[in-house]
Amino acid sequence: MSTILVDRRYLKEIDRAWGKEHFVIPAAFCAQLAEPISCHPDMTLFSFGQKQFICPPDTFSYYRRVLSGQNVKLVQGERVLSCHYPQDIAYNVARVGKCLIGHKSSADPVILRMAKENGLSYYPTQQGYAKCSSCIISESALITSDPSIARSAQEAELDVLKIRPGNVLLPGYSTGFLGGACGLLPTGELLCFGDITAHPDFLPIRRFCAQHGVELRYLKHRPLTDIGTILSIDI
Repeated sequence: MSTILVDRRYLKEIDRAWGKEHFVIPAAFCAQLAEPISCHPDMTLFSFGQKQFICPPDTFSYYRRVLSGQNVKLVQGERVLSCHYPQDIAYNVARVGKCLIGHKSSADPVILRMAKENGLSYYPTQQGYAKCSSCIISESALITSDPSIARSAQEAELDVLKIRPGNVLLPGYSTGFLGGACGLLPTGELLCFGDITAHPDFLPIRRFCAQHGVELRYLKHRPLTDIGTILSIDI
């Protein structure tokens, strides 16, 4: 069974849907963040790839405990999060293959150092919530509604599908992001928290995913909802 990290407020629902196939772990609660995103995995855990993760100092002990036995390398970051932007986005950076995409001046210094040490290239964006704005479907492709992320991804020579903004719920905000509603698994499946077939760009999304060998799996009974990414531990 693979392991996924999810917003703890949706733990039971996700466990009912996919718990027979995946070991489901609740992400940390971060009291310093705004309440709607306080349990979002992509706010408190940066996936460096190859089972390496970087997290804020105040969530390090929690992640060390819940991820024990998962054969992961957990690194403590330097930035403590705040509910005020951009002090809340230090770990909301997207890694796509050999590229990092995000708001570079706000990224945690440990992320930047590890990226340099491992020969990764950083492509800055105006969008601070880069990870939840990027629906990563392979090491060379992503889907986004954000123009600055699309430009940075194209500069990195990634395959990009640009979709219209909105059409994703995020309680407490006017809209959420597709990347925050989904999560790529090592099996090539993209788990979608909600009915992605109701998205107005569903047909191009489905075609784009199929071109990259990605199968869509989704919850038909609920609206597509940003829950801070379904974060696979096994990628």
